[in-house]
Amino acid sequence: MNLTTIETIQQATRDSAARLLGVDPASHVPQVRRSTFADFQVNDALSMARAAGRAPREIAAILARDLAECECVSRAEVSGPGYVNLTLDDGWLLSRLAELNTSSAASREGTGRRVVIDYSSPNVAKSMHVGHLRTTVVGDALANIHEHLGDEVIRQNHIGDWGTPFGMILEYLLTDDVDIDRLSQNDVGRLYRVARARFDADPAFAEQAKQRVVLLQSGDPTTVTRWKALVARSVEYFQEQYRELGVGLAEQDIRGESFYNDDLAAVCGELEAKGLASLSDGALCAFPRGFIGRDGERLPLIVRKSDGGYGYAATDLAAIRFRTSELAADRIVYVVGAPQRLHFAMLFQTALDAGWVQDPDSLRHVEIGNVLGQDGKILKTRSGDAPLLSEALGDAVDAAERQLASRADGADPAMLRRSAHALGIGALKFADLSTQPGTGYIFDLARMLKPTGNTGPYVQYAVVRLRSLRDKTGFAPYEAAIAPVFHSAEERELGIHLLDLDQATADARDAGSPALLCDYLVELGRLSNALYERVSITGDEDADRRRARLSLFAVTERRLVMGLSLLGIDVPEVM
Repeated sequence: MNLTTIETIQQATRDSAARLLGVDPASHVPQVRRSTFADFQVNDALSMARAAGRAPREIAAILARDLAECECVSRAEVSGPGYVNLTLDDGWLLSRLAELNTSSAASREGTGRRVVIDYSSPNVAKSMHVGHLRTTVVGDALANIHEHLGDEVIRQNHIGDWGTPFGMILEYLLTDDVDIDRLSQNDVGRLYRVARARFDADPAFAEQAKQRVVLLQSGDPTTVTRWKALVARSVEYFQEQYRELGVGLAEQDIRGESFYNDDLAAVCGELEAKGLASLSDGALCAFPRGFIGRDGERLPLIVRKSDGGYGYAATDLAAIRFRTSELAADRIVYVVGAPQRLHFAMLFQTALDAGWVQDPDSLRHVEIGNVLGQDGKILKTRSGDAPLLSEALGDAVDAAERQLASRADGADPAMLRRSAHALGIGALKFADLSTQPGTGYIFDLARMLKPTGNTGPYVQYAVVRLRSLRDKTGFAPYEAAIAPVFHSAEERELGIHLLDLDQATADARDAGSPALLCDYLVELGRLSNALYERVSITGDEDADRRRARLSLFAVTERRLVMGLSLLGIDVPEVM
């Protein structure tokens, strides 16, 4: 795939800076942005002037001269104290659009980089709730984006399937001889609460539950068999939720906490041998560099508890070591709640101190904010629990079906339901993804389903509208290149924006924020809708102009669909 427009301008700016300052082009990061005074603006002359000891406008004039030689630029002008305004060459722009229209390429060449993305991570024997929506859809979108841009992605679903809570659950199952296969999904989700209530109320049961943990960890056949059945039932439930939500997590992507159990002693031993962990009040603690408490002492990261049990830190450290050594990850991205910020920061520093990771930038925590109710607090039902994910998905599809049925009287019921699913799930996902990951948002289904504004339905409708135009005209848009002319400023602006998809995708990857891609798609939908409403297509008697506009709209449809697919969102058949 070709460089994006901004990348092309940046490369020309780097080359100019190298000639002016004698610096390594790779060391210079050009400041290029869209401009209201031209197509793009380069703001490097001021910083380059300081380095060269020359006047900014003098440097800007040289920079403008060099940039004017770039194949994508038709005019470069100096403005203000030293800005360089660039106007793209229409011939170059149209040729790039023609390539987009005829090319079947969907991604860049491979980067040779292997990226592990850890996301979703529900707990066995607990129902997935709306809080899991964010970690799941943001993680999946980032995985799609990394793959699209050429990275080899390994998805990892680090489910909670080990530890003390399972002593309670398994003891309850065995004591009452509960047949797991006969339990409904809701029954499985209530197991922990029921077992916990008995644990708190019955000292004898509590002691038996603690012993059950020992039996599980020691491999007792009866306990392990029942534990495996419980995990299998929960995994089946998780996969049902993922299929309904339309995310790419498969059963083979699961590596739960239990997977690392046999490595925990070795992790502790290695940390002790390297002088990175020591006993503190009977617990083995790592003391990563740079973390100091209010008392001025180094903060401990508890790896092994005083009772000999292992904490989350031990499992998470074992996972980092496994992913870097066995999976050969060049980068690990964790899509996990924002409250875990300190935990992951200490984990990452410990892994660096241990030498399991060499580059601090190869570990990233994409912090996820909360789903909020209308009161601005974490969304909960009247009973005080977070709403089930399955209920939220079902409500979204049902609301979308009612909305479609009111506008599509007599439509095929099966098609209507398919469209409602794409609309409802898409609205839910887009509302989540269009919010910066670390920011919470209010769960408002009516707002999510609005066909206007910064919503999924707005972008989806832009696609449906363009497809209807294609059907009306009978034009085969993907078999013809763009005609080498723009007939209006609006067409040219749409054409420039069409080339920005790959830049928006790369920005979303670099920032760990699919919201940047959502913003791009909303603006593309706005430009497309504005042009659609302003110009005549079916009634235009000028065949060349009609063909050019149909081709431009065909590229627009393709780019909108590609962007939505990266977010994991389908397009309804009708709206």
